[in-house]
Amino acid sequence: MSNKENKKKDKKKKEISWRAAEYEYHKKGSGWYFSVIGIAAAIFIFALSQKNFFFAMFVVVAAIMVVSFGKRRPRVLDFKIDEEGIHVDKDTSYSYDNLEWFAIDSRSKSLSQIIIKKDSKISPLIKMRADSNVVEKAKNILKEKIEENEDYEESLIDSLAEFLGF
Repeated sequence: MSNKENKKKDKKKKEISWRAAEYEYHKKGSGWYFSVIGIAAAIFIFALSQKNFFFAMFVVVAAIMVVSFGKRRPRVLDFKIDEEGIHVDKDTSYSYDNLEWFAIDSRSKSLSQIIIKKDSKISPLIKMRADSNVVEKAKNILKEKIEENEDYEESLIDSLAEFLGF
C-alpha cells in the first residue's frame, strides 16, 4: 500500500456517521392530555383566586406548549463524528476546541446516548442517540480528542421529562 492509501484508510477509521431520532417518542393517550389540561386548569383557577393574572396567562401558554410538544414527533437527524469535530445534520458543527467532555448513558431498553458538554452557558449539552455499536466506535474517536466524564448523572429536569413521557 502506498502512503496515500494508508492516510485515506486511517481517516476512514476515525470517522463515524449514523442517523437517529432526536429523542425517544412516547405515544401519549387521551388520559395524558386530560391530565395536563386538568392540572393546568387547577393552577389557572388558583392563580385567578390569588388575583395573579400574569401567572394565570403564563399557565395557559405553558399548557398549550406542553400539549403541542407532546404531539410533536422527533426529527431524524444525521450525526457524524470525525477528526474536526461533531456534526449534527448539515448545518451544525462543533469543533473539539469548544467541547469540554463527553459521557455515555447506556440504556438497556432503548438507544444509548452520547452526551457532550459544550463550552457554553446556554444549552450546554449535545445529546446524540445511538445503538451500542456506534457508541463504542464514537467513544474511541472522542477519547482521542476530549476527556470522558464517567461520573455523569442525568439532571432532575431530564429525569422528570422522561417520567412525563417526553
